[in-house]
Amino acid sequence: MDDIPAASPAAKAARPAGNRVLLPALLAVMAVQQIDRNIINVVLEPLKREFGLSDAQLGLLAGTIFASSYVIAGLPIGRLADRVNRRNLLAALLVVWSLLTSLSAFCFSYAMLVLVRTGVGAAESGTQPTAMSMLSDVYPAERRATVAGLIYGSAMFGGFLSFAVGGYVAANYGWRNAFLVAGLPGLLLAAFMMIAVKEPVRTAATPAAAVNVQSSFLRDIRSLLFHPILGPIYLAGTICVLVVSAVSAWAISLLVRYNGLSLAEAGVIVALATSLSGTCGPPLAGWLTDRAGRRSAGNVLRIPAISATACGLGAWGFAHSFVPALSIACLCLMGLTSLAHAGGSISTISRFAPPQVRALGFALFSVAGSVLGLAIGPWLVGILSDASADPQPLRSAMAMVAPVNLVAVGLFLLGARRIDRRAPDLAPDPLMAIPTKR
Repeated sequence: MDDIPAASPAAKAARPAGNRVLLPALLAVMAVQQIDRNIINVVLEPLKREFGLSDAQLGLLAGTIFASSYVIAGLPIGRLADRVNRRNLLAALLVVWSLLTSLSAFCFSYAMLVLVRTGVGAAESGTQPTAMSMLSDVYPAERRATVAGLIYGSAMFGGFLSFAVGGYVAANYGWRNAFLVAGLPGLLLAAFMMIAVKEPVRTAATPAAAVNVQSSFLRDIRSLLFHPILGPIYLAGTICVLVVSAVSAWAISLLVRYNGLSLAEAGVIVALATSLSGTCGPPLAGWLTDRAGRRSAGNVLRIPAISATACGLGAWGFAHSFVPALSIACLCLMGLTSLAHAGGSISTISRFAPPQVRALGFALFSVAGSVLGLAIGPWLVGILSDASADPQPLRSAMAMVAPVNLVAVGLFLLGARRIDRRAPDLAPDPLMAIPTKR
């Protein structure tokens, strides 16, 4: 007979009635975050016309300014989430970035938009580490990859909604109303969280999973970065983001330059192929990771290794594809697997980083991808393209970057091997289910 998990007393203690809605609420938070993050991309052209902005100014507004504040605030907020009521912190962050998004509708200068986007980036930086810290205290290790996959899938769906709904509102009612509409759901959601969601009880660290935690903020960061299992995960996740962002940023340009598609056609193809497939990929990979992890502890990182391989193949195939249908198929494969490594990575961080620095550990995972992956990926392709003597330099540049994902594959496999070596010494997860017979 199959074993049916039954909640242990610790698990029940960590799941008060208000936490029955925790996961649905956090899925909504992640979707809203992506809506508010991406709405600026929907209205770039109206902003350019109204304020007379250059493309460089638009690029700073949509990317650099947001990313800079996100990175600067991300680690301190992650540290804060390890020390305060996370439900209250997340609700406060949600109110701040939602209000700022709506206030964007009343900006009458570029400087005002810069200030608002700076605040949005800083507030949103605390979302993922705070949410995953809460979920790690509610769901046992054997289910965390699935939960993390749902979180990342919801974020991808939010990005799709931002372009679909935001684009409709902006086209029919103006860019100011698009900002207003984008900010309202977050305010309602924050009120719902304060009423219906309870702060989970923080679980105790297991001896074998503990990192040597110091009181110093920088020492805590170093203990996580140089941990024999977590260190490779941070680097592997950064490489995965680098490759995906490098290809995604230039995907429309490649289709227009070399595959004979119009800008409108290429935009629709890239948005649908990456966003919709990206919504399905993380939950599916998370579910597979949890199932595989029951057979061998190290499998929680072997599934990310497989997904990183598939993502690299999709990116490489897209770079070499001259047929639109094949390009779409490769983009779908890349979108499906672009964040499929996140479930296993988050699950491992939650297991090996103790509660005292768990949110900081999640923040490192998020910030590392933003700093190195998003910042370097598109720029690297541009440099390689400019330096290439190939008749189709952008295509050759993408083809050179795609195989870098193999480094991430190796790092995930290294982490899996180290987990297997430590598996006999791992203490039971405080929330791990107790098997019972049907």
